[in-house]
Amino acid sequence: MKNFIFLVFLFLWGCGSTPYIPPQNHYFIPKTETINKPFDDVWRKSITWFASNNTPIKNLDKSSGYIATDYNLNMKYENDLVDCGCSGTSWNTAYLYYNVVGNLNAMIVPYGKDSVTVTVNVFYKGIYKRYDANGKLIDFINADCQSTGKLERDFLFYITQ
Repeated sequence: MKNFIFLVFLFLWGCGSTPYIPPQNHYFIPKTETINKPFDDVWRKSITWFASNNTPIKNLDKSSGYIATDYNLNMKYENDLVDCGCSGTSWNTAYLYYNVVGNLNAMIVPYGKDSVTVTVNVFYKGIYKRYDANGKLIDFINADCQSTGKLERDFLFYITQ
């Protein structure tokens, strides 16, 4: 009987203490590419990418080559785009993944006569909410999520075509 109680205690202690686990930084993310096209062509192609992906632009400055979105990226490929870590569960609580938002910043800088260097950065954040067995919110954790690099690759691929 003592062994049984000890095993139950170990099980509950192990499962009951499974917390939210932050994302691991293990993604190769292409951020910069030199493109052998004139600045104006790459600029137009970049703006077209944002329009085609239903992504509102917050800041746009052609003279500096800067384009930025707000934290409201279209998350149609959410699972492919972002890693917010793992949610834990226990015998009486659960963390649920909630409200993930992101933004994309791009810099397009002339490089030589007919080429540009494009740098793209994507940032995500989200919330994990912890609920008890009755569905009552206990607390929440703000999560700094990691980009998987897919959005950066998609953007860079699109503007190079």
